[in-house]
Amino acid sequence: MARTTSIAVQRVLGDHYDTQHQPALDPFIKTANLLVNQVALQLSSPDTATLAEIECYLAAHFYAHADQITQSKNTGGASGSFQGQTAMVLMGTQYGQTACMLDSTGYLAKRSKEVETGQRRMATISWLGEDPDNQTPYQ
Repeated sequence: MARTTSIAVQRVLGDHYDTQHQPALDPFIKTANLLVNQVALQLSSPDTATLAEIECYLAAHFYAHADQITQSKNTGGASGSFQGQTAMVLMGTQYGQTACMLDSTGYLAKRSKEVETGQRRMATISWLGEDPDNQTPYQ
């Protein structure tokens, strides 16, 4: 169940939210919720208010990736530039950066870096027994 609301996300987005078309924020909240659930698992005693704030900023981040935030525009020459880079994952917007700062577990920053570098956590195994030459044969 989501910890944040569309109204809260709109407030965080401020002027960056498209009030003319009013796109639904539910898909972005749902994605944010999935990540925040993982953050909550890292905590021994989750703080509901902080998790809701993280979820709100993550939802704003995902919205900003879908409707890129203009950093500068020039109407005379019809050019513009946008904030962040998608390759920076969560660090690509001010909202993702804020969510990472609020996450005291470091999970979001770590996950963002894993996606950015293409790394995944992998389980490893170590053999703790005897070398094959020293093992007792059995049949």
